[in-house]
Amino acid sequence: MGGGYFCVAGWDVHGERMVRPLQSSGGNWRLIEDRYPFQVGELIHCIASSRAHGILPHSTEDLVLARQPSRLKVLREPEAHRTLSETLDASIRKIFGNALIEDKYVIEGTGVRSLGAILIPRRNLVFVESFGKLRAQFIDLDGISYELKVTSERFMRYFAPGANLPQPQLGVEGANRLIGAIGANENLIARVGLARGWDGPNHDWEPKRCYVQLNGLICPEDNWHRLGL
Repeated sequence: MGGGYFCVAGWDVHGERMVRPLQSSGGNWRLIEDRYPFQVGELIHCIASSRAHGILPHSTEDLVLARQPSRLKVLREPEAHRTLSETLDASIRKIFGNALIEDKYVIEGTGVRSLGAILIPRRNLVFVESFGKLRAQFIDLDGISYELKVTSERFMRYFAPGANLPQPQLGVEGANRLIGAIGANENLIARVGLARGWDGPNHDWEPKRCYVQLNGLICPEDNWHRLGL
């Protein structure tokens, strides 16, 4: 999100739904280098407050915590993939329903969900650079094609085009090498969510639009070592 702040989300194992944990103030999280305790695969203990937060569609999953969460267990990526495979939606349209316009966005203040996850066959996904940004092109199980901005912190850290960061910059080619090591018929878990409302390039969209983004990708194999990471 910039300035060291991160928007995080996870699967509530008791409520059986996606949630977006927020600080007790209602703000997002400023995380240090190890991103504790919000790395992919971490099982964390959260105590929710009774405080409501935000507006639709994000208020459906916004969860204001009463205090700092703590780590209980860390799952490796293949284990996280197996565990979360039971929590998925059938397609992008099944997540957002009739609220999704042009298969791209939801009007701020409408809709019933802002987070979800789907399976994507590896052969159906490729990373591209578009307008200087890392994007994912894929076909979901409804047969609909999408091109989504990638906001996954881990993917942005290593694969964002032209990023001026201390980590090795492997670009779009590196992202495709990472998933290319997985069998074409294997399924990836794509975590998708809606951005907060945007009023457009000229600040004249009213109401604002909340665009679909690729928030994370969980693979059935841990292939990061193939890239020396």
